[in-house]
Amino acid sequence: MSIIPVTSVRHLKPYAQWHSDRLEIETPNFLNGVCMGTWKQIAGRTFKLFHVGWTPGGIPPAPTSVRFELRHLDTVSVDGNSFDGTYDQKFFDANGNLVFEDMGTIHATRLSVDQFSTNENK
Repeated sequence: MSIIPVTSVRHLKPYAQWHSDRLEIETPNFLNGVCMGTWKQIAGRTFKLFHVGWTPGGIPPAPTSVRFELRHLDTVSVDGNSFDGTYDQKFFDANGNLVFEDMGTIHATRLSVDQFSTNENK
């Protein structure tokens, strides 16, 4: 397993793991549960991601949404500890109608086992 970064999509700050088998798992802070996706390397340090999840009960800008699709196009830093890119997230109702779309930029930073150490624990 290869843990790549913790993502930060605007005000959302989910934790995401990108695994070597090209699966991605995310724990969002705006829903209970886990979302999943798949990724593909399309150039040297450039990756695309397709990710899906459920939104039972909707979300504030789309109270009728029941599911979403998220697409990223990301470039990993030379040191491999972060990435930057763009995203397009679409929310759909129970009939498959698009009810909300959010597009923007994304930045992610890899977690480190030493990130939260204190002088006592070094």
